[in-house]
Amino acid sequence: GPDFQNAETSSPLEQSSNHSPDAIAPLSITGTIHFDEVGMCEVEDMAEFIAATELVLADTACGDYSSQMCTVRIVSVCGVPVEDIYMGTRKLQSSVGAVYEYEMTLGRACGMLNCADAQTVAYETLASVQQDINAAIQDGSFVSQLQTHIQGSSGSLATMLTNAELTANMERVAVVGSETSLYYPDWTKSNGGCKTGGGQPLYMTLAPLTWMETTLKGCCEKYYGWMLNECKG
Repeated sequence: GPDFQNAETSSPLEQSSNHSPDAIAPLSITGTIHFDEVGMCEVEDMAEFIAATELVLADTACGDYSSQMCTVRIVSVCGVPVEDIYMGTRKLQSSVGAVYEYEMTLGRACGMLNCADAQTVAYETLASVQQDINAAIQDGSFVSQLQTHIQGSSGSLATMLTNAELTANMERVAVVGSETSLYYPDWTKSNGGCKTGGGQPLYMTLAPLTWMETTLKGCCEKYYGWMLNECKG
């Protein structure tokens, strides 16, 4: 919706005074679903099963927020990127069960929290999504939804699902679209200091937790400790 665009294009200054309860903090969550069945690495109808897993994850994580943006993408299965699986270029191998790695992008209203403090919203969201997924795994609804989606595919998959123990892990959460309000080291020139307002290389945008800091001070301390005062301007 329009909220998302506004959040992306408004300057950090406007964002920080943004108290409207319907402001959206777009978040990206990375996590894994682990099946203790090695056979789950070699599902016959892999594309169909991946699509089913994405649907059930989205349903479970975003059920209460269906009106807001929510997408889930499985990025790798048993360590092999999904693109390679579809092309059949790599055989999946695993000795410790099957790990499905996913990336979830969802919009969470900041509510009464200032959207400038989106990181707080992010951590709270991470906790509640983890809770929802764990609850669905524990009460069996996660697997039964998967089975509903894959009806008609191979019987062996249904059997494996029935027998498999599932565990879910959330690895990290990042605020998306905040790339323009985060601080990053400017390595295009020596002693470049920290910059904000976008313009960082793509690899930083894709891994904001690794490269970028929410404050100028944080960025300076991480990358330019030896010229701190100069960096903090």
